[in-house]
Amino acid sequence: MDVSVIIPHYGDTSTLKRAIESALNQTLAPREIIVVDDASPTRDREALALLVEELPPSVRVLQLHKNSGPGGARNAGWDAAGGDVVAFLDSDDSWLPTKLEWQCRALEDQRLDLVGGPNVWVALGDTAASHGSRDAAVVTRRALVFKNRFATSSVMVRRGVGLRFNAERRYAEDYELWLRLHLSGKRLGRIPTPLSVSYKRPFGDSGLSANLLAMARNQLHVYYRARADRLLGFGEWLLASAWSVARSGRRFAKYLAFRAIENRRPR
Repeated sequence: MDVSVIIPHYGDTSTLKRAIESALNQTLAPREIIVVDDASPTRDREALALLVEELPPSVRVLQLHKNSGPGGARNAGWDAAGGDVVAFLDSDDSWLPTKLEWQCRALEDQRLDLVGGPNVWVALGDTAASHGSRDAAVVTRRALVFKNRFATSSVMVRRGVGLRFNAERRYAEDYELWLRLHLSGKRLGRIPTPLSVSYKRPFGDSGLSANLLAMARNQLHVYYRARADRLLGFGEWLLASAWSVARSGRRFAKYLAFRAIENRRPR
């Protein structure tokens, strides 16, 4: 099974080499690594070109001339991919060495269309170690409707599943794709052992995840669109929306508590 790795990228390249090297150092080597530069400023594009020159020929850059956001950048890489499956990796994350091997085995043995799981959150003190179950549990409708079960950098999906990221959405575009794939009849599996690593907190930290209000609003719109397209029943839509509001409130409270603790620390 050939794997195409898709790494959307914009701006600073300081963490990109770490991400690429984690993909190159897999126990199952990928067919290709496509870095999708999402119309970075000229200086950053030049730095990216210099970085890629030092890497194997399997690493290539797909240059976008108009900023498309994370969903649009991933779609562009997806369309350019030649592998049987595509695996997404954010440029500030990395993978543990056995990720591709474990996930390809799960896709084949369990006849899945998508497989993913949680991240290790190094910023929260978690330890990055690939031990635990290699088997993927099939994700149920109820489990996915009420919670995003996949970190984007953990996801591997068959190239020909038909659906793509909503390029118009800048937040929750990943969850919308996973949910719509499931509601359209695709089989999604989750390996409980974290195989991808994040170096920032899951919300309220740097990057797009800092905008908690936008995240909450877009997740509600994901449910609204699914209901409008008759993929969710009225009761499911109502309960999922209410639960989403409650979770967003809890996240905001945690973020405020974290900020208060940070502000009390001596500088």
